[in-house]
Amino acid sequence: MLDVIGKIENNDIIAIRMKDGEDFLDSLKEVMERYSVGSGIIVGAVGMLKNITLGYFNGKEYSKTEIEEPCELVSTQGNIAHDEEGKLIIHVHVALARENKAMLGGHLIKGTVNNTVEMFILKLNNIALLKKPQETNIPQLFPRR
Repeated sequence: MLDVIGKIENNDIIAIRMKDGEDFLDSLKEVMERYSVGSGIIVGAVGMLKNITLGYFNGKEYSKTEIEEPCELVSTQGNIAHDEEGKLIIHVHVALARENKAMLGGHLIKGTVNNTVEMFILKLNNIALLKKPQETNIPQLFPRR
């Protein structure tokens, strides 16, 4: 059964513009720490990435695909949480378009900003997101008030 754990009010939207050459995940982590985002939702991002590593969880581990050339960042979603020790966990999925318009997607393991990335984060002030390992050894999300 679906649990409604909170509503979107008294929360903050953070607008981010990343610059050419920045490490996408490192820059995102820096912003989350600067604005004390303990829990959040990646609303979306557009721009370009290069030197990308995408992951696909096959039930035991991530199989990885390396993409060096710049790709359009067509869609981005994910969440920001902490583990039981308080470490920041950023979980991002992306859809990317190559120059020939072929689409790729998956869990973003690594990426460098190519030109720019424009992104929006919803900072959750009334809901805490906790990630804990479960039977798959992949951290699972546990929302709480």
